[in-house]
Amino acid sequence: EMINMDEAIMGDPSLQELVNERFYSVPRAMLTLMSYVTMDSLSSFYEPMVNAKPLLILYFVPIIGVVSIATMNVILANLLEGAFRSLESDRELYLADKRKAF
Repeated sequence: EMINMDEAIMGDPSLQELVNERFYSVPRAMLTLMSYVTMDSLSSFYEPMVNAKPLLILYFVPIIGVVSIATMNVILANLLEGAFRSLESDRELYLADKRKAF
């Protein structure tokens, strides 16, 4: 609503076309939001908006930061959990082999 109802953005035909192209239906809006998660061609969407209305930077930058950092944290946590599990398993095998040797 903040973008769709803004006169500065909707008054510009190219920006109006961009908004209508990215948010014409719920599935397309979800696909646009998915591009925030993957950081795929994101600047092609928010740069023209921010150029038209610089205050939108206060909207887009936190979203980009939070979404990208949260995604990286989930991926990193998953990788580290697997690594720690593998390390613990290797340690148990090492101790079992050491006990057999004595």
